[in-house]
Amino acid sequence: MLGAMLRWDLQGRVVGCALSVGACGPAAVRLRELEVQLPGLSAEQMLALAGKPLPADALRALAPIDDVRGTAVYRRDAAATLVGRALQALARRPGLSARTADPGGSGV
Repeated sequence: MLGAMLRWDLQGRVVGCALSVGACGPAAVRLRELEVQLPGLSAEQMLALAGKPLPADALRALAPIDDVRGTAVYRRDAAATLVGRALQALARRPGLSARTADPGGSGV
């Protein structure tokens, strides 16, 4: 589960963001290490960032567990994939919330 929001200025640069991941620990967690890296980026820079593996510290706040639904490794990988897809979706349509445009493509 992922929640993502970016705020853009009139020049098309990120001025604020919030990213949170759920189902990777006992409670949803904000990805503050990644949030502080995004302000000032243009949509093109966001697309370039989203097309690469996330920085090593981006998911540091997560504490995934192994259980019957999946391993900790799988959960961390799934979270990284969802964050990348959300950043791509938001960069393609500034002002669009990932909550209304599911980066997984289900349309929910």
